[in-house]
Amino acid sequence: MKKKDLFAKLVDIVGPESISDNEADMISYTSDSYSMLMQKSIPLPDVVIMPENAQQVQDIIRLANEHKIPVYPRSFGVNIAASAIPYKGGIVLDLKRMNKIYEINEDTMTATIEP
Repeated sequence: MKKKDLFAKLVDIVGPESISDNEADMISYTSDSYSMLMQKSIPLPDVVIMPENAQQVQDIIRLANEHKIPVYPRSFGVNIAASAIPYKGGIVLDLKRMNKIYEINEDTMTATIEP
């Protein structure tokens, strides 16, 4: 799938305000403390997308799976072990907009939250 076509399909899923293929926006997703320590050169992703709900995440993953596009999930910008670095381009799935708290259970001392 061409990058332009991928971008258009992803815009259909999340809207234009929740996606970027601008180099200035994507550069922060190409490093963390581990990758800097290893001094690896990391390519830019094809796109950074910030879904707001589970349905959007599902639609993004289906599209990526259908076209064999790698997806790198990232939560709240925390990445210290190179686990969300786009080594092969693809989609960085930034989950920071998914910030709902569904339940806080004081009895079990647990919380059900997004993502």
